[in-house]
Amino acid sequence: MAEWQLLEGIPADDVRAVLALARRATYRRGEVVFHRHDPADAIHLVVKGRFDVRITTPLGDDVALGLRGRGETFGELAVATDSERTATVTALEASETLVLRGSELRRLAGRHPSVHEVLVRALSQQVALLSERLVEAYTVDAETRVVRRVLEVARLYGAS
Repeated sequence: MAEWQLLEGIPADDVRAVLALARRATYRRGEVVFHRHDPADAIHLVVKGRFDVRITTPLGDDVALGLRGRGETFGELAVATDSERTATVTALEASETLVLRGSELRRLAGRHPSVHEVLVRALSQQVALLSERLVEAYTVDAETRVVRRVLEVARLYGAS
């Protein structure tokens, strides 16, 4: 029933309470949502559009970490900590998110225990994805990894 996988299985009243805290944000194509090392203070639920998540390495290489589309999230670490952003996120097209401040979610979790599940799920999904990518980098040839990323992009853009 939830529009975001992150909120699946959470009681409807708790989902409504979480979404009531959100503010809508719109972005133009090429607009940076946040830069790596910016203060981390919110999680974004993608309503429409697509976002590029990337970092620049100390050697100056630009590394794509992933793409996020409708029904996905980014900025999860902000929910658990008030540290800094670990990547730069840019809108690939006109896009919209619901922005949930981490401090508000943590406060809400005190009144709605299932919100803790949202916080844990957000982080565990990222850990699982990063673990999978790390293993893949060590065990799968470059050509196969490129094909997998192209298929992910195709799925994100609606191709089958």
